Amino acid sequence: VIPASKLTQGASYYVVARASDTSGLMETDFTSGVSTFTYDNVPPVSSIGVPLPGKYYNSLATLFGAGYDGVLLSTMSLSIQKVSGNCYNPSDNLFGAACPNWFKAQGSVGSWTYTFAAQPWQSTEQYIVYSSATDMASNAQTAVSSAAFTFDLGLPTAAITTPAFISDAVTALNGTA
Repeated sequence: VIPASKLTQGASYYVVARASDTSGLMETDFTSGVSTFTYDNVPPVSSIGVPLPGKYYNSLATLFGAGYDGVLLSTMSLSIQKVSGNCYNPSDNLFGAACPNWFKAQGSVGSWTYTFAAQPWQSTEQYIVYSSATDMASNAQTAVSSAAFTFDLGLPTAAITTPAFISDAVTALNGTA
């Protein structure tokens, strides 16, 4: 057994096994016990490009982000939580699943996307998108990435209050927005 402290992150190793028995006979064909592996003990990371944290959106048909691993990524997973309720379920495009409800992102694992068939958002609701990467050595991202946003379809309104008659003495008008 080789201790992990003797292995180098991202390095590939070639292993040859040879058998012997108690009578002293030794295997001469080394092709049957050959294997290679790449050592990876560092978890990957992911990021969310859209939605941007703290922003308001009135349309959000596609999410996207990125993943990185020093060796090789395997999967990128997402979970979307409606702050006032449950998590998104891609099979019915509704927020009815228990949280977290991880599902695979689309696109490549290094540059992921997720496009909704129909936008599932409800106006004035807040949502949190989480992303998590896993690499080929089954190392999972240790701290998932997140971005919270608000979906808002409400149109802004403004009102101004003016007196019926204005003279030079009026220096300001009042209003609300």
